[in-house]
Amino acid sequence: MIHVIMGLKGSGKTKKLIDAINAAVADAHGDVVCIEYGKKLTYDVTYKVRLVDSREYGISTPDMLKGFLSGLHAGNFDITNVFIDNLYKTIGCDKAAAEEFVSWCAKFAADNNMEITMTISEDPRRSRRGSGSSAPAGRRWCSSPPTRSIPPISTRATSAPSARCPAWPSAPSRSTAFPRIS
Repeated sequence: MIHVIMGLKGSGKTKKLIDAINAAVADAHGDVVCIEYGKKLTYDVTYKVRLVDSREYGISTPDMLKGFLSGLHAGNFDITNVFIDNLYKTIGCDKAAAEEFVSWCAKFAADNNMEITMTISEDPRRSRRGSGSSAPAGRRWCSSPPTRSIPPISTRATSAPSARCPAWPSAPSRSTAFPRIS
């Protein structure tokens, strides 16, 4: 089963999600996972919930999130509830891709006997299911795409004259470190 909590920014979606997470922990007979964008819910949900920061795993597209959910389930068949906070920040703001992801989640949840609940920052009247109106496939409904900064790759270890880490002293030769006993 799938649940979508949809509303504009500041309408209380995350508060409803937190209440649903804590209720699921009390009632569920399996494990509860919450995928969030950033570490905002750490102190709001019980410690029994497995909190996952999607930025730590580089999740930025619907296909990456599909693979992540599939991998979570493959690694732990005891997961009964998955919560996704702020879907558009996690996978981008493409409405057509988000709708396709939601329908994939519905099938995935039904096939694997789990419940998936997600929040979407959008006016419910503008959704296809809410008013019947649809947008062009490439239209972006968010004010801006999520920012993803990738730290530069450090070349400090590779620029050292030797292959060893420059902070480690070079190892002494065997003859000086361990004298032989004749």
